[in-house]
Amino acid sequence: MDDKKKQKLAYIWALLTVIVTCIVGALVANYSDQILPVFLGCAAVLFGPITGILYLVEVKRGVFKVEEEEK
Repeated sequence: MDDKKKQKLAYIWALLTVIVTCIVGALVANYSDQILPVFLGCAAVLFGPITGILYLVEVKRGVFKVEEEEK
């Protein structure tokens, strides 16, 4: 991926994060007693598998491989 695509993707994710944060914050501020537990529950259920998959991708790329120095 080139730098322009990465920057555009970063802007999209940042905007999406701000929008979701505003929506959840507005719902919590309006004393919705259901949205925060539902949101946190969904996040907890999703973050475990997502983190595991991304870890396996990094291991496959060889990020943790230690290269020996040549003398």
